[in-house]
Amino acid sequence: MPFPVEFHPEARTDFYVAVDWYEGERLGLGMAFSTGVQLALTRAAAIPLAGSPVGTELRRVFVPHFPYSVLYAVETTRLWVVAVAHFRRRPGYWRDRLTG
Repeated sequence: MPFPVEFHPEARTDFYVAVDWYEGERLGLGMAFSTGVQLALTRAAAIPLAGSPVGTELRRVFVPHFPYSVLYAVETTRLWVVAVAHFRRRPGYWRDRLTG
């Protein structure tokens, strides 16, 4: 059974900001990005340890067709999404979210 997925509030904001930006670039592109994030999360929830390790606490799955990854912690009862992060923007900006 897949793990439930929960977002850190700031990770949810990361996601919505990116969806809005892509939708502003081209009609429908925001929805395509949203679908890509959902696909990445579905893979992670099905096989949580399959994501690439990021340090000792997190894993990463890539969003298909977009320069983004979803960073998450595998917890006992859930996947805790820490960030929906662009590959090149503000590396590591999400690190302070690990304690919250």
